[in-house]
Amino acid sequence: MNRKVMCSVAVLVFGAAACGGSEPAARAPEPPPPASVAPPAATSMQETRPGSSSLASSNTGTGSSTTDSVAPPSSNSGTTGGQGMTGAQGSTTSAESPASLSDDQILYVLHAANLAEMEQARLAQKQGKNGRVKRFAAMMLKHHGEADAKGTDVAKKTNASLTPSATSNRLESDAKQVSSNIATQKGADFDRVYIDGQVKEHRALLDAIDREFLPAVRSSDVKELLQTVRARVESHLQEAEQIQKGLGG
Repeated sequence: MNRKVMCSVAVLVFGAAACGGSEPAARAPEPPPPASVAPPAATSMQETRPGSSSLASSNTGTGSSTTDSVAPPSSNSGTTGGQGMTGAQGSTTSAESPASLSDDQILYVLHAANLAEMEQARLAQKQGKNGRVKRFAAMMLKHHGEADAKGTDVAKKTNASLTPSATSNRLESDAKQVSSNIATQKGADFDRVYIDGQVKEHRALLDAIDREFLPAVRSSDVKELLQTVRARVESHLQEAEQIQKGLGG
């Protein structure tokens, strides 16, 4: 009996040991669930999704601030490189040209302009047809004759020696061209060409007085003469422009 009992106990013990040893071997090969891969994919989709308020708004904000920080330099460089530099060079050029003119040169320009206006006015009185054109020509003879006499007095008072310049050469050349054009015209054609020339010449002289002569003049006597002449020239220009409109020019 005892031997049977011991055999039975031995069988139970060895069987239990065998079963207990097989359980860990069965659990070891179980693989982990693949669910851990899914969350990263979902997160990356949320980051690129426009509806995400956290990343989408911050990225947009970052992008716009970067764009804003780049835009001002490009606009500033455009202003400096374009209009800014051009404006600075233009102002330097205009500031240098008046300084190159002396009072003697200014008086010469005024004298040459007076002579040209009187020569053309004499032609207008002979070859013009329109009554208003003829009256304008008579006014040119009177006013420019008076201006030339005053210029001669100022030149004597200031001991000036009338001296040509690039400005006087340009104005004289334009005046000669006008004189040549009107010399071959008669009647209504003469009136139109003569008045067109008067508008052109008075505009050029007024511009020269404002931009070149007045900024450069030194003598108070020459400056006073310039101011008187300027008022007359401006009045002549306005009258010539009115006549030009009436003639259909």
